[in-house]
Amino acid sequence: AQQGREKINERLASMLGSGAVQIQVVKDSADQDRFQLVRREGETWTIAKNLSDGERTAVAFSYFLTKLQEIQSKDFKETIVYIDDPISSLDANHIFQVTAAIRALFFNQPDKNAPWQTTCKQLFISTHNFEFFNLLREIKPERSNQGARLYLIRRGAEKSSTLENMPASLARYQSEYHFLFEIIHRFHKAPDKTDHEVLLLLPNAVRRFIELY
Repeated sequence: AQQGREKINERLASMLGSGAVQIQVVKDSADQDRFQLVRREGETWTIAKNLSDGERTAVAFSYFLTKLQEIQSKDFKETIVYIDDPISSLDANHIFQVTAAIRALFFNQPDKNAPWQTTCKQLFISTHNFEFFNLLREIKPERSNQGARLYLIRRGAEKSSTLENMPASLARYQSEYHFLFEIIHRFHKAPDKTDHEVLLLLPNAVRRFIELY
């Protein structure tokens, strides 16, 4: 438990900074060890209250990675891992640290000229953040000569979605701007705008396009 706590604290410090939320071991009324979240205030550590969404994300993700490291290497090679938006609510400055943590645990490179390989059987990562998506694309793992596959989850109705191949405009360019422009342009050219496949995406696409513009 102590070793795991130290690993979690190291990850929290790398993601959130040296004064970030940390985990310490305390005794409860029955003299049992318990974990407690603390935050630095000046020269002292106090109980961490009212954690931000970003801090909660960092704590949960750090714990998740640490528990995965407890799996034996031979078993980890047969493990399928799914990570859902690990940078949700985190400051943009910390996206690089999260990417580095993922790279260190899930990928290796036999030598600097060799392609990246996954340390687990399969790794799925989903995200809404285009900057994080671009950083992940810099790692190009190859298994069975196929490389990494890119997909887009498209909402088709209020409570249903479909998994599709990544559109060329999103896979080809390192810019969210190009992809959003294609969505708006395709809607503009559609003869029947009431039955267009991107109708549900349009409001968010226009809002985000204007923000980037």
